[in-house]
Amino acid sequence: MLGHLDFNALRHRPSCVILCAVFGFMVGMYTGYGHGLAKFYLEICLGVALLSAVIRRAAPYICSFAFLYLAGVAYVNSHELENCPDLNRRKSMLLTIRPDSVDGKASENVAYGYGRVLEAPERYEKIVGHRMYFILKYDEIFPARGQKLQISTQVEYIGRRKTKPFLRFLRKNHVFLYGSNGKIEKYLSEKSWFDCICERYRGKFFHALRCGLGNRGNIGVMTGMLTGSKYMLSREQKDDFCSTGTAHIFAISGFHIGVIALFFDWFLRLFKLSRRLRALPVIAILFAYLSIIGPTSSSMRAYVTVVFYYSAALFSRRSNVFSSFTNSAAVNICLAPESIFSVSFLLSYGIVFGIICIGANLSKLLNGLRWRERWLRRRTLIEKLKGNFCSGIIDNFCVAFAASISSIPLSVEFFGNFSYLTILLNLILVPLASVVIFLGVLSLLLGSCNVFALCALVNKLAAIPISLINFTLDCSRRFGHGLVHVPYPLEGIWIPSLVLVAIIGWHLARIVEGMKSGDESPAMRRNL
Repeated sequence: MLGHLDFNALRHRPSCVILCAVFGFMVGMYTGYGHGLAKFYLEICLGVALLSAVIRRAAPYICSFAFLYLAGVAYVNSHELENCPDLNRRKSMLLTIRPDSVDGKASENVAYGYGRVLEAPERYEKIVGHRMYFILKYDEIFPARGQKLQISTQVEYIGRRKTKPFLRFLRKNHVFLYGSNGKIEKYLSEKSWFDCICERYRGKFFHALRCGLGNRGNIGVMTGMLTGSKYMLSREQKDDFCSTGTAHIFAISGFHIGVIALFFDWFLRLFKLSRRLRALPVIAILFAYLSIIGPTSSSMRAYVTVVFYYSAALFSRRSNVFSSFTNSAAVNICLAPESIFSVSFLLSYGIVFGIICIGANLSKLLNGLRWRERWLRRRTLIEKLKGNFCSGIIDNFCVAFAASISSIPLSVEFFGNFSYLTILLNLILVPLASVVIFLGVLSLLLGSCNVFALCALVNKLAAIPISLINFTLDCSRRFGHGLVHVPYPLEGIWIPSLVLVAIIGWHLARIVEGMKSGDESPAMRRNL
């Protein structure tokens, strides 16, 4: 798994320039919003960059970082809402919005989510283009994502003095508008035929995932992993997953998209299709899947990364994970610059960056390239299975370790706590979740063909790893989930943490290169 990640890809000059530009824009926006510690971190980052310029002739990297840093500061200054009149108190107004995400309760006819303001009264033109959290009452037609709506609502500016936890959470995610007591005045665009087809298949998906699972808790875990909908989970289950730092298995993101892409890639290999012929069907199937379940920001970021990765095969080029990662980040920032500081954005790209830099190299270091090759050259099947099993355990540990190390600084900054059991729980839960997703995708395929009897059989098999997941969480509850609260907020800690991850990954890569060239110590040679 991690053996296909080559750290030499980080020497790909255009990708490194794009990465420096993205990082410079992020630091620039962070400094522009007035976070004091960012200036201190910026001086450290510039010092490291200048030192690398002297040693490695990294002038393009520094230029890209500096220019995009200035662009980030300028973007913040041009979009500041502090001086917008009358937004410091609730004001009722007529707006036109386009929902980026929408959810709701059928029993109360209430829709809520995030939307982008398209039109506003002339006096409030400055809020056009900004994201707003809204709560709407609807009569019959449930508003869809991307559907243009005209609403009347009370708009409130989420200033720095707001003390409610949810408003502080929105502010940290750089959502500065809160619309309450809203009512839909007019639907300015109707649902397309494609949306109607997606709704029909969405119903089939939910029916297929419920077949054969009598336990409500198992149904909640199954539907949550495959569709991202958590309404079937009990309050106790939600608290357990959130407290242990494993709630990411219910957010359709890179983990889910990667597992589903591997499933269909493996399925198409059965028909002896070349890598080039497999690329386009995988991209199309993932697009249909996300359209049916309802795309989220994290799933779309992962999808863009997969598109870049498989597009290389379409043009007969070698796929580069690091290049796909940086290009995806650049595209997302160009489309939605204000989402750069959302928790999901930083978690998505921060964790993947940690896996690429630390996880891949640590896996090669622990496996020992020559040791692994010797296992794979054994003639007996049992010895080959032993070698592959050991390598799989090490790969899973490295992924869990790198993801946890990368996510802890973000968890401390945004949530004020972290769990020291996260690495161990992810080591156990991630492989089990992969099995559930594999079986769940098979169940969705059968449900799309109306073969619900086989869906029930597949779901009963999936109930085994789901029961193991629930049992693991019950055991962790006895230790209080290992939750550690941080009394003092460490603002902007993610900036030096990303730099530290890159430095650690670079040093691990040097050690791995030494092993490849035969420069390891005599003691290591004896062990290998």
